[in-house]
Amino acid sequence: MTDFCYQDIKALTVALPEEIEKKKWFGDFEGAIHLIDLWLERDIPRMLRAKLQLEREILQVLPLEYIMNYEEALAALRRKVPDLTEAEFADLKDHGKIDWIYVNGKERYLDDIVDTLLKVNPSIKERAAKLDPSIGQPDEEKKALLEVIRQVQRQKSVAYHFRIKAGVRISDEAFHPGHVRVHIPVPCMCKQVQEMKILSASNREYYLSDENAPQRTICFEEDMTENHPFYVEYEYVNRVNYIEVDPQKVEPIVPSGFADELAEKLPHIQFTPYMRSLAAKLTEGIRNPYLKAKSIYDYITTHVEYSFVRNYLSIENLAEYAALGLKGDCGIQALMFITLCRISGIPARWQSGLYTTPLDAGMHDWAQFYIEPYGWLFADCSFGGSAYRDGDEARRQFYFGNLDPFRMPANSDFQEELIPPKKYLRADPYDNQRGEVEFEDKGLHFHEFKASYEVLESHMEF
Repeated sequence: MTDFCYQDIKALTVALPEEIEKKKWFGDFEGAIHLIDLWLERDIPRMLRAKLQLEREILQVLPLEYIMNYEEALAALRRKVPDLTEAEFADLKDHGKIDWIYVNGKERYLDDIVDTLLKVNPSIKERAAKLDPSIGQPDEEKKALLEVIRQVQRQKSVAYHFRIKAGVRISDEAFHPGHVRVHIPVPCMCKQVQEMKILSASNREYYLSDENAPQRTICFEEDMTENHPFYVEYEYVNRVNYIEVDPQKVEPIVPSGFADELAEKLPHIQFTPYMRSLAAKLTEGIRNPYLKAKSIYDYITTHVEYSFVRNYLSIENLAEYAALGLKGDCGIQALMFITLCRISGIPARWQSGLYTTPLDAGMHDWAQFYIEPYGWLFADCSFGGSAYRDGDEARRQFYFGNLDPFRMPANSDFQEELIPPKKYLRADPYDNQRGEVEFEDKGLHFHEFKASYEVLESHMEF
């Protein structure tokens, strides 16, 4: 895809020619790619050409995560819940709790369906706990999170210092000698990040993008003869201030300068008829913009179930995916919130990077929304939904307006190019959490390299 322009990602809004669509969802991926190649030989509009080029990439990665057949998927669940019946499996599948696609006409299941069910299905979790008592017990990370939320509410301002080592390693199967470019996410300067500093790196020479880059990375380039990991070690301070909003003081105005935060951003922040109708329903009769945003947040946290999903590249409209299927991970829920807010006239934007406790780090996404006179507030629908599942209403309310300090924000916007830009389509063209790798002849997909994060040090700043 060397002739592909990053801005052409909006071509995902274009429908596939019907004969390709049929082969895609039957799971005849080779046949669909063959038809795409025939179409690309034609004189066709640029938008359709870009769509087909993107779809060709999607069809190569789509089946890679759906690795289990029916017997394997059922056996994986029964290892956690031995008495799970085939009828229960079918019912979970019919209710959208188990993700699957056709591969050559046969059902194949997403590789992390067990993790999803243990995370969000109380009945499955309770039954699994009979075999493994550690399941369902509050873990140390959860205890640390609950304590830091109490500290934020009590002290009104909490800052944490983190030192993190982040790395990327190309798989031995995907490696070959040659010139390689590697991007690894690092903290960007934003509302809560202070004092970010690079401490060490695997390579003496690197390019660190501007502190205000919408998706900030450190970039290494090297002529590699042998495979080895790339890494960066950095430190930063994350400070959050507790804000209690008085709806009576909210002003129903939007200052100038928020055009981008109110606009569509195709293909995923898209004001489709369904999203418009949902926004209208959720905000009907509400004039206060803060209460409009709260109604949207309440709906997502109580109706949209957390679910691990396939590669974002293979989902054509992430926000509507959540709105229609009532499921999705943290990023998909954040995009649904942002889209519905923007439709409702409330400026909203993206933030993402890592969730970093004193014990561990992992990928996470959340949102922000703007309310006068309070400014930018946070909304973490995923953490709010988790609190709802736990029956912790106070914690659910906390994540509408506020945020814990256990974060490493690398991205202040969604679907933005890295600096320096990649030559090939990114493994994730939208978010920047794991990093990206490319050789001179191709870009690597996520199954071809592994990202790692390690919290080396953390403490509260006083």
